[in-house]
Amino acid sequence: MKLLSFLIFPLTLALLPTLVQANDAINVATYIEPPFADKVNGKFVGRNIRLSKLIAKKLNKKVNFITCPMARCILMMQSGQADMIVSVLKTDEREEILTYIEPGINFQKQPISFFTLHTNKVEINSFEDLKSLIIGQVRGARYFEKFDNNNELTKVKITTRSQMIKMLLKGRIDVFIAREESIRPLIDKYNYQKLRIAQYQYLTPVTGYIAISKNSYLQQDIQKFSSIIKQIKDSGELDKVYYKKL
Repeated sequence: MKLLSFLIFPLTLALLPTLVQANDAINVATYIEPPFADKVNGKFVGRNIRLSKLIAKKLNKKVNFITCPMARCILMMQSGQADMIVSVLKTDEREEILTYIEPGINFQKQPISFFTLHTNKVEINSFEDLKSLIIGQVRGARYFEKFDNNNELTKVKITTRSQMIKMLLKGRIDVFIAREESIRPLIDKYNYQKLRIAQYQYLTPVTGYIAISKNSYLQQDIQKFSSIIKQIKDSGELDKVYYKKL
């Protein structure tokens, strides 16, 4: 027994630095979606990036940004490979694997739009008009309940918004769903003029949250996260950091 204890103790010490190092950083699952997150000249920029850095600083932790398409980001959060994700919608499905930090960080007022081409003779004046169309959406993204849960629509799940734009321009889909502010930075002026935003849009504002993986060591700090968000919202620091221009 003494020999066993002697062997276990050095092993524990050998593992300890790794554990301390892991608990010293926040791994943020980062989906590229300007103006929320982007990578410019090798550096991460955007609203979610600035907010993540601010929170990490207040927790006295480092921050690592892990780029991933939305679907993979969610899988990484589920497994615990990533600790945190920023500005995500709350759904029953996601609540099984994520702890949402209250209060929410933003109130998204930009409409969710449906983009088609000027050359397409497609009129989308109501939700019902979508049922005859092939609709591009980002794999793993959530938009609004009526759209997300509708099984009558023909939806094509695409990895990135850039790919979605290319598929529309090539005529491989009839329309795609997105916010205009997330599409404009991804396309040049010439090609943007080829796009047309449909009359029908989803106008109800939605709340974005910071969420923590239920398999993350940060579960022990949920109350700290909540207190930080409340404090920076009440002080105006959140708006100053989150909404300033890049």
